[in-house]
Amino acid sequence: MATVLVVEGNTPEIVARMRAEGRVPSAENYAAVLTRLAPGLATRIVRPSFPGFRLSDMTLGYAAGVVFTGSGVHWSADAPEAADHRAVMEHVLAAGLPVIGSCYGVQLGAVVLGGRVRWSPNGTELPIARAIRLTDAGRTHALHAGRAEVFDCPCIHRDEVSDLPPGAILTATNDHSAVQAMAVERGGVRFWGMQYHPEMTLADVARSMARGKGAVMDATPGGETPDPAIPDWIAVSEAPEAHPGLAARRAVAPEVLAFHARTVELANWLRVVVGAAVAEGLAAE
Repeated sequence: MATVLVVEGNTPEIVARMRAEGRVPSAENYAAVLTRLAPGLATRIVRPSFPGFRLSDMTLGYAAGVVFTGSGVHWSADAPEAADHRAVMEHVLAAGLPVIGSCYGVQLGAVVLGGRVRWSPNGTELPIARAIRLTDAGRTHALHAGRAEVFDCPCIHRDEVSDLPPGAILTATNDHSAVQAMAVERGGVRFWGMQYHPEMTLADVARSMARGKGAVMDATPGGETPDPAIPDWIAVSEAPEAHPGLAARRAVAPEVLAFHARTVELANWLRVVVGAAVAEGLAAE
């Protein structure tokens, strides 16, 4: 089967901290989700922020597509510190590879393709993006095939896309961030991106919140008291049957908890870049 390249959005320090806290680093988690969706799929992780990375060493002939993960870095996708990530994005888009990005990944795509990002004036959106609405274009776009017109999904972000790139299609929005998903398909570019995190469980997000809101987008402690709802988010995500009524009390929609409902956009992207084998794998699960 095909190989998908997964580009880690985090620094060595953040990856090390995630491991120390018992969490799976972003690229490894994303790769595991993709291979669950497409059994037999090969993945290869690239970490541009790590020592020794050289763009000139990146060969793409083996790759069917490229994924850009979210990130816990303190800088924005248009900052000087993000230059290596933007260079990788430019490289794979110039090669004509289909690309999908979550959170920091969609922000990188927006910047590289001519849009803009900013700190959201509405603050941090977590742990669930509520009432995401498909636009008219989104209702018929392959990215969201199988999605309800209004849905929730795990999310954790401070930045957002403020200006779409030229030629971009806005496919999903909500009251917190106008750009919840977009697609750019022009001039040989095929980029899909979501501000929310279909690859993350609610427990994944809750555990990343445990150090306080100020720590969400930084490698240093935030200093705030952690959200007291964190144990509930984890419990309802990992063992909903053991906690009847908890999902309703915390307003956790079914599509947030069910793997295949949560990962719709990723399965749709894999069908495009990998083909019928994905559908066969999903049917067999």
